[in-house]
Amino acid sequence: AASTTWGCIACVGGTVMSRSQGELRALVGQLMHETMKDLRTKDRDQKANPVPKHFQVTSVERAGSRPVLSKFLEARGKDHSIPEEHHAITRRLANQLLESCGMPRLHGCEELLWHGTRCRDTAETISRGGFRARKTQNSFVGEAVYFAESITKADEYTDPEDKVVLLARVRVGRPAVCADSDPRPRQDALRHQAKQSTGCILLDREKARGTYKEWAMMYGVQCLPCLLVSYRTSPSPFSMSCPQRIPSFGVPSVLLAPSSARPFPPAGSEKGGMRGK
Repeated sequence: AASTTWGCIACVGGTVMSRSQGELRALVGQLMHETMKDLRTKDRDQKANPVPKHFQVTSVERAGSRPVLSKFLEARGKDHSIPEEHHAITRRLANQLLESCGMPRLHGCEELLWHGTRCRDTAETISRGGFRARKTQNSFVGEAVYFAESITKADEYTDPEDKVVLLARVRVGRPAVCADSDPRPRQDALRHQAKQSTGCILLDREKARGTYKEWAMMYGVQCLPCLLVSYRTSPSPFSMSCPQRIPSFGVPSVLLAPSSARPFPPAGSEKGGMRGK
């Protein structure tokens, strides 16, 4: 049975989970399908890493470590429930996925969000040691760890030839919300407001520019890496010579193509990484 509390601290690290790899790949694939968007931003190298139309999950590994989980639990403060209008639309599916990995459902102040990294080594380092807030040249609100609600946004910061993202449990609390086209002039005010809760700033670029919502976390300790996901993308459906079907999850069959079916255009290298990492 799936764990419903953090009493079983062994629920982090390793690859053994309560569901088979096929079932977990299907659940993650469905989460990708429900959060993908056909939108391009200036952060994407369209030539080397074009906007994907199809995602194929190749492996799902449990991320995190006991020290990282301990720090995450120690950082718990007052439960600031997220205002309803800021809830991710995939919360039901997120909880289903977490329970399948033996983890508790999301609390009222938490979201399950994507974090793209420029290379696998970086993702594995975060998986073992946790997130650390950093400032980069393109940071909108200074030193923070940046997360995306959409897999397509997180995908902008991945290596086209070795795609890997992290799914993280993020304690967003009551975020400071900014829907300005350029949040940088309000950086100090937003950070001050965010400190009153869990240090989260919601950059509503969806409202400001019609693109994506991003979550900037000032404190890495409020973010718990849960799953390390390897995947492939393609502008056209993958080969379906031996499709795997799991009707109970309602996953489009294209997302469940076997790992042996890998026909997609070659991609070059990409510069840069997700803001804050």
